[in-house]
Amino acid sequence: MSLTELQMERRKTRFTASTGPSFLGYNPYESPHAAWERHLGLSEPPENAFTSGGHDFEEAIAAAARHVKPEWWEGRKRPRVLVGSGKPDDDTLIDPQHDWLCATPDFIFTGEHGGESIQVKNHEPRMMRSYQDRPGALGVWDNALVPAQYMLQCQLEMIVLSGVTKIGQLLVYLTAHFGGARPRVYRIRRDERLQVALLKAGYEFWLACIDKSGPRLPPDPARWPWRVRAGPEPRRTPKLDRAALLMAPVPELPMSEIDLGQPFGE
Repeated sequence: MSLTELQMERRKTRFTASTGPSFLGYNPYESPHAAWERHLGLSEPPENAFTSGGHDFEEAIAAAARHVKPEWWEGRKRPRVLVGSGKPDDDTLIDPQHDWLCATPDFIFTGEHGGESIQVKNHEPRMMRSYQDRPGALGVWDNALVPAQYMLQCQLEMIVLSGVTKIGQLLVYLTAHFGGARPRVYRIRRDERLQVALLKAGYEFWLACIDKSGPRLPPDPARWPWRVRAGPEPRRTPKLDRAALLMAPVPELPMSEIDLGQPFGE
């Protein structure tokens, strides 16, 4: 489903989960400046058949993933069912705790399996090389198996959904289709430390480049990019089921403890 005019207007004045990684310098296909111009409507978005096809095939790709997920996968709904949506046909959700931040998840789960969502990606077959192996094959968290820009998008999406639903979002199922018979489903887990760093970097970018009441300047090459980094990630971790994830404590870290000096993944 393509974005409506209402969605585009609501997104234009905010830091969005989908474009945020480009703003922060994590999209190898788009610079922060190009993303900023496109976001504000100063330039036309580049034509991308796979992106537009992703909108057309979202439902089909999500439905195909049911073969690798349990029955509750069929209970997915559009984000518009949540209170955070302004209009019945608007799937853009605004974080009530951070009004400058918004996200447009493709699907969400409510009820017994609330606290999780689906993000659908429709890729050219060559993009499979940027994903590592199949989910869980190496015994590591799936966060390290996907391109950084998509992992960061999922983290931002979790922040917004947590604010809107008042339920701590633990997972985003990144459903990547490369043209084969079945999409891959990656479990992107919540990374609290990384989310704090994203909030700080995102807010700084929004104040400087997007906020109407501020200077609204183009991204400064001297500050490119607003890089974030995660905490140390073990290469191998025991597999946890959903019940264990729900019981896991969430650390509270002050922003002063977040190191923004080095890029994520380097």
